Amino acid sequence: MKDYKRFLKYQSKQIVFYSEKNGFYKYFKDVIEVILKKTDIVIHYITSDPNDEVFKLASDQFQVYYIGENKLITLMMKMDADIVCMTMPDLQKYHIKRSMVRDDIQYIYIDHGIGSQNLLLRPHALDYFDTVFCSNDITYAENKAQERVYGIKERNLVKYGFCLIDDMIQEYDSKEHRENDVPTILIAPSWSEDNIADLCIDEILAGVLGKGYKVIFRPHPQYVRHCEEKLLALKDKYSS
Repeated sequence: MKDYKRFLKYQSKQIVFYSEKNGFYKYFKDVIEVILKKTDIVIHYITSDPNDEVFKLASDQFQVYYIGENKLITLMMKMDADIVCMTMPDLQKYHIKRSMVRDDIQYIYIDHGIGSQNLLLRPHALDYFDTVFCSNDITYAENKAQERVYGIKERNLVKYGFCLIDDMIQEYDSKEHRENDVPTILIAPSWSEDNIADLCIDEILAGVLGKGYKVIFRPHPQYVRHCEEKLLALKDKYSS
C-alpha cells in the first residue's frame, strides 16, 4: 500500500515500466540504461514481485515500486504518465486497462521473445498499444498485416531488434573460449502446451545419459512457475 500511494503521489511522471515478476528487467535493461545515461528523466519501474532483484538498482532517477496484482488493476486505471512500457500483451482485453484519467498516454509493447507473435500471442493481443517494438522483420510484417486484415488502428511499429541477444553476443565475445573437456548437451524446452518436457523428456534423457555427455536441463521460467511438481519429480527421478 505504501508504494501504491507513493506512486500516485509522484507528479508529472514521464515514463513508467511495468514488470510482471523478477527476471523481466533484462528485456528493458538497455532502454532503461540509455535513458538514465543520456537524460535526467526519472524512470518509474513497477514490479508485481516483492522479491524482484531490481530493487537493488533503485535510485533517485530510478524509482522502483512493488504493486501486487490486485492493486495493479486500479493503479493502471489511475495511470498518469506520458509513456507506459510493458512486455505483457492483451492490454485493455482483460483486467489490465488503459488509463481512465488520461487518453494521451503512449503505451509501448516491448516483446520478451523473438518468435512469431501470430503463433505465440492471443488474437488482437496488441491492438490497444500505440507503439509496438518489433524484434525482427517477421513480427514487423505480422503487425502490418494485422492492421490491414483486421482494420485496427495503425500503430507506430519500431524495428527495434532484441537487446537481450545483443547483450549475450557482447558477453560471449568478451570471454575466453575453450572447448569443453566433456561434450555438453543443453536441453532448454519452451513452456507451451505439449512441450518436450511433458512429451518426451524421459526418452531424450535415456538416449544421452551415461554415454559420456554432461547434460543440462534448463526449463523455461514460466514452466518452473506453473509446473513445479513435475520438475521436482523429474529432479528426484534423476538425482543420481
